[in-house]
Amino acid sequence: MAASHLEPKPGEIARNECNTNADTCCLGKNFIILEYTRRFADVYAYDKSIKPIEGVPIVNGATAWDDPITGQTLILIVNEGLYYGTKLDHSLINPNQVRSYGIDFWDNPFDRERGCQIDIDNDTFIPLSSIGTKICFDTRSPTPEELRTCAHIQLTSTVEWNPSQVSLKSVITNVEEQTNIPSYRISETTVTTHETVFEYLDPLDDGALLHAIDPSLTDLKEQLMAKVPRQIAQVTRYENSLEDLPTRQTYSSSERHTKISAEVLADRFGIGLERARATLKATLQRGVRSATLPIGRRYRADRQFGLKRLNGKFATDTLWAKSKSLLGNVASQIYTHKCGFNATYNIPKADNENVGYSLNDFVSDYGAPEHLTYDGAAVQVGRHTLFQKSLRKYQIKNHVSAPRRPNENPAEASIREVKKRWYRLQAKKNIPDRLWDYGIKYVCETGNLTVNSSRYSDG
Repeated sequence: MAASHLEPKPGEIARNECNTNADTCCLGKNFIILEYTRRFADVYAYDKSIKPIEGVPIVNGATAWDDPITGQTLILIVNEGLYYGTKLDHSLINPNQVRSYGIDFWDNPFDRERGCQIDIDNDTFIPLSSIGTKICFDTRSPTPEELRTCAHIQLTSTVEWNPSQVSLKSVITNVEEQTNIPSYRISETTVTTHETVFEYLDPLDDGALLHAIDPSLTDLKEQLMAKVPRQIAQVTRYENSLEDLPTRQTYSSSERHTKISAEVLADRFGIGLERARATLKATLQRGVRSATLPIGRRYRADRQFGLKRLNGKFATDTLWAKSKSLLGNVASQIYTHKCGFNATYNIPKADNENVGYSLNDFVSDYGAPEHLTYDGAAVQVGRHTLFQKSLRKYQIKNHVSAPRRPNENPAEASIREVKKRWYRLQAKKNIPDRLWDYGIKYVCETGNLTVNSSRYSDG
C-alpha cells in the first residue's frame, strides 16, 4: 500500500499517450487506484546504464473521460497497470493490451476509413488526437461520486498480464455480428442508455451471477410457487400441510441397495457387457434412498452462487446431423475432455448466438474450464462474437487449432466416438433419424457414467 500517497486529487487532468514500447499500461496522475493486485514489477529504461525503478505496484486503476458529444462521463478501468500516480505527469496506454481484451484500438493516423479512435461499442468511441508523432487523449482523475454513479468501461482484462507470454494473433471481425451484439461493459451502476448490459468487475461475484438471470423469471417463480402445494396434493400421498420437500429426486425402497445387473445396464446404456461389468465394479453410487418423509437437512446456500472452475484442458466442436430433428435442431455443440467426458448442446443453427450461448450453458451446468480448444469458425474467433465475450467474462484460456490439423482438437475424436455409439444404438433400437438430438444427448450422458479405456481417466 506504499503507493497510496501517490494518488492525485480529484480532477487532475493528464494526457494518455499510446505507446507500444511500454509493454504494460503505465498509470499517471490522472488515475486512481481501485484495487491492489499485491504484485510488483521492476521497470527498466531504454538505456541499460540507467538504474531500474524497483517495486512499482501493479494495480487496477480508474480515470474519468467526458464524452465531447453527449457530455456523459465514463469511468475507464485499466486492469493490470503499473501505477506511478503523481510521479508521472502523463499515462502510457499500451494499445495491444487493450486489443487483447477485444476492444478495437485504431491508432493509425493515416487510416482514412476509421481514423484514430477507440471503439467501445457501436454508439460509444473515444476520439484520439495527434500531437507531433504522439497519439493521445485526455482524461482526469475521477471523484468518489463519479465512481459510484457513472458507467464503468473495462479497457483491459483482469487476467494477470505477462507481456513476455502474450501471443498477438489476428482475429476475424464480422461486421454483421458487431451490429447485433452490444459489447458495452458496465459495472454495477445505473446508467440511462437505450440498452444496458451489466458486466461486473468481478465475474465471480454473487451479484454478477444474479444479474445474469432474466428479471422476468422472478415473476414466473412466484406464479409457479403459488401452484406447487395444490399440485403436490394431487400427485403425492402426503398431507396438504407438507411444505419441506426434498429437492433431489428420490424413491422409497424396501431394499437397502438397488439391484441392477450388468446385462440390464448394458441394455439401458447401449454398451458392451464387459464395459457394464467394469462400470458396476468401479462405481461409488449405491442408489439414493429416502427415509419416511417429511425429512430435511439444511445446507449452506451461499455455495450455489460460486462459479466452479474445471481444471484441465477441454475442447469443443460442432457435430452436424444428417437431417433436421423434430425440434428443429441441425447440429450439436460438443464440449469434451480427454478423460471421456462429453457434454452436448443441441442448436437449431450454428450461428453466433447459438454457439455463444452453448458455452454459457456449459459453464452454468458444469463450470468454467481452465483451458478450451476450438477450431477457427467465424462464430467463435470474431472478437465481437458472444463466444469470445464469454471466454473473456469467465477468464478461460483458449487455443485455436490450426487449419487442416484435426489432431490439435480432441473434440474431433470425441465426436467420432459419440456418433459411433449413436449409430449402434439407433440400429439396435430402430430409432428414427429425426430423434438424433435425443440420442446424442443420451449417449453423452450415459457415457459419462460408465468406465472407458482412456489413459486420462481413472476407471
